[in-house]
Amino acid sequence: MPSIVVGTPGRIKILAREKDLSWKNVWHFILDECDKILESLGFADTRRDVQEIFKITSHDKQVMMFSATLSKEIRPVCKKFMQV
Repeated sequence: MPSIVVGTPGRIKILAREKDLSWKNVWHFILDECDKILESLGFADTRRDVQEIFKITSHDKQVMMFSATLSKEIRPVCKKFMQV
């Protein structure tokens, strides 16, 4: 099992669905460009993928979100994910 997996939320979800990746050992979840991914405009599928990954993985995981342009409107959404 790899220690680090890097990919789009959709690709990571596919790997897990195909049993090439296990959810049970996910202790850290890092989301780069979180503002772009979590905005509903144009990224609805990606946002759903992130939500599904959050539901399936351990509630004890550490969540880190990064963005150079985090707007005031998207901050509450990011906080919600980080408090789950």
